[in-house]
Amino acid sequence: MDGLGQIWVSYFDEGLFGNYGWRTPIGRSGLCCFTNSGQRIWEYESPSGFDGICDCYALNVSRDGVWAYYYSEVPIVRVGRDWNVQGWHTQRPGCRALAIRDNHALLYGEYGERRTTCQLLELTASDTKPIAEIALDLHSETDLSNAIVIGRDMELHVFAGDDWYRFSLESLN
Repeated sequence: MDGLGQIWVSYFDEGLFGNYGWRTPIGRSGLCCFTNSGQRIWEYESPSGFDGICDCYALNVSRDGVWAYYYSEVPIVRVGRDWNVQGWHTQRPGCRALAIRDNHALLYGEYGERRTTCQLLELTASDTKPIAEIALDLHSETDLSNAIVIGRDMELHVFAGDDWYRFSLESLN
């Protein structure tokens, strides 16, 4: 839910393409915004030069808009409060969560053995520029491979067993 009380929902392939005989899946655009009473008020349309969503891997509802990272061409997109959509191409496959601060994005996760790594990116005009690889250094007994990681605004929230950790992009200054 955003600061205006609107509910943001992203979808994976079954929500986009349907299952169980759906004729028109509610999540056909991959990203929707609803009122708090459940009325859909907005659906995602790709900005020029970007493919549509096939599977939304990461969603971040922040103070200045909503950010998503999705498959097919793995871009980062921002939906502003005015519904304007802006996109940045990345070369990072498999991100599961993202945190945003100013013109920087921290992407968590990748495929395979790199599923717990982070990469800090600078958002340029329409692309991203890698800045650094970052490891989330938690207690030695914490197994990140089984943790749930969620991006919210400029923070990654890590839920591992009964523990909750927060990693802020502000800590990288």
